[in-house]
Amino acid sequence: MREQSRDLFQASPHANHCVAMQPLIDCKIMSESPLFSEIDPKSLQNMFSVMHRDHWPRGYQLESQRLKHRFYILLKGRIKVSRYHADSGRELILFLLGPGDAVNCLNLIDKERCDLQISTLDKVEVLSVAMEQWLEWMGQHQSIHKAMAEIESHQFERLSNLASELAFDNTMTRLASLLLRYMDRSKYTLKLIHDLSQEELAHMIGTVRPVVARLLGELRREKV
Repeated sequence: MREQSRDLFQASPHANHCVAMQPLIDCKIMSESPLFSEIDPKSLQNMFSVMHRDHWPRGYQLESQRLKHRFYILLKGRIKVSRYHADSGRELILFLLGPGDAVNCLNLIDKERCDLQISTLDKVEVLSVAMEQWLEWMGQHQSIHKAMAEIESHQFERLSNLASELAFDNTMTRLASLLLRYMDRSKYTLKLIHDLSQEELAHMIGTVRPVVARLLGELRREKV
């Protein structure tokens, strides 16, 4: 425990003049997350003291056993949650996660049967805590319990919408919906998907890279 706390409050190598800066930044990310927005600062710091920080490289896949036993919260970078077809190996990206998001919410519903693949799109930093401790916090803090229910509801709604899109919409409609879903309307910029490859975009709408390349070309010609 003492080693975990020391790791948690360790400053960046490029900011060794300010050891306290990193946890302050983390607290800001955590306090802005729906999971912790109603938690008082003292309780949040107490939670920090039993959490462990991990750094994962781009392309890292989280083992299913770890997902069953620890609860993860993303601090920096992006993570994708996917399913793979057993025979073809084709990937369908179900969710993209960013800073402040819970990584393995759906594992709490059925951790024995949840077979989602969770992997990193960037170098990421995460905080984790034992699943038993997380469940205890959910019991102690009604706001965390409510936020978890809302996140799970949103994810199930996204899965339902994705099933409808794949069944009823053509690929151009699915691509346009994807772009609009991740659009920051105030700045007219894309969030989370701004630098993804055509291959990754294809995995998000259930098609292949050449189709996405053709559709993006059509949008460019139409000056969209």
